[in-house]
Amino acid sequence: MPARRSLLALPLCFAALLGSAACDLSTEPEEDRLLTDAELVAPGPPAEVGVLLEWEEWVRENHEPLRSLTADHDFSDLDFLRTHVGDMRVVQLGESAHGVAEFSRLKVRLVKYLHERLGFDVIALEGAVYECFMTNLLVATEHAGELMWRCVPAFWRTAEMLTLFEYVKATHASGRPLKVAGFDPQITAARGVVTRPLFLRDAVATFNSTYASAVAHLDSTFLEGDFKKSLELFLPQYEALVDSLEMHQETVAAAFAAEPWRAVLARQTAWSTARLIEQSEAVGLAAGIAVRDGAMADNLDVILEALFPGERVITWAHNYHVAAGLGDSDNPGEPAGVVTMGVQAEQRHPGDLYTVGLYMLAGRAADPFGGHYDVTEPTNLGVEQVLASARRKYVFVDLASRSDSEGTSWMFEESVARSWGEFDVRLVPHEHYDGIMLLRDVTPARFWPNDPP
Repeated sequence: MPARRSLLALPLCFAALLGSAACDLSTEPEEDRLLTDAELVAPGPPAEVGVLLEWEEWVRENHEPLRSLTADHDFSDLDFLRTHVGDMRVVQLGESAHGVAEFSRLKVRLVKYLHERLGFDVIALEGAVYECFMTNLLVATEHAGELMWRCVPAFWRTAEMLTLFEYVKATHASGRPLKVAGFDPQITAARGVVTRPLFLRDAVATFNSTYASAVAHLDSTFLEGDFKKSLELFLPQYEALVDSLEMHQETVAAAFAAEPWRAVLARQTAWSTARLIEQSEAVGLAAGIAVRDGAMADNLDVILEALFPGERVITWAHNYHVAAGLGDSDNPGEPAGVVTMGVQAEQRHPGDLYTVGLYMLAGRAADPFGGHYDVTEPTNLGVEQVLASARRKYVFVDLASRSDSEGTSWMFEESVARSWGEFDVRLVPHEHYDGIMLLRDVTPARFWPNDPP
């Protein structure tokens, strides 16, 4: 998540903010059916923004209508993805803002389709490596709300995201459970990180019991205190822990023969903590984000190669992190020139990723502080207006298979798109994404109460 919105903000129940005794967070989904053409009709782009006729005609003839955000018994409107995704290992699902109910609803539906129909068995979230992976051990015993609270950052602890973890639980008893992973080096769930010192202690104890006690103390001190005041103390100790875990990885794996992932997760947890400290030490926002996104790319590789080798993976993050191109944003929290996770993933896995950016044209979104803000319709001609010329509520356009022509030139030249529904991002769409989805009107996500059901 770009720095514009705080990762530390606590989710709030909006009814509680208004003094209400109750907090109704039902998702109020659409009916479990596909919408008709008539029901999908929406206005075109704003009248004052002129979309070239060639572009409008092409989009109206070549888009795929998304006929529901929530229907999970009929996925026929999503079967176009089978052609575009093919045998690719990774599908990346972005979003132009967090706190958007419709983004999460659609992404949950896409996850269900990719899992049930195309054989993707891992959902990798913009959440911490340790916290998210460990939810897999708790699926059978914990509520979906508790799983969510142990994995994702505050801005995704919502009624809409809850349905993802309900689905994870529902698949647990099946022959093909959907497994959870995280690729963020940051600490994203205080509730999920509580067990981390003992986890690291147990791994180290397989080769040095004295050092194991010191590691548990180190990690407890780090998690409980203000680590930014003692960066010079913590970084060398975590780097030394990484070296030790790498040196004794076979020993750790042998000690936990039934759970060989423990050796990998212990090393990657220590390594990610060192990167978090480096991010905090970095001079300037761009340098810090570069450290974070580089770590995200490395963590994604570990998910693909060591934690879930051979399995197909869905990633879930902000557009900024998954896009394969370098944009230039008006938002100072999204500095230009950073080689983000998406750029590095594309370089490392060419031809094996399909990346989808999600955008919105109008409506309102929630921020992690418990407030709402307006999505401001762009005044400059950009990606959202071009897709809105399809005059559909929900639209998908594939970019990867297109060549430059009069109707598609908007993909191949520099354009703008909105980040957070407020800031212009200058980008070349064809370089950034393999596909783009536009949800014309959106509403705020609803944050889940502090105590899960």
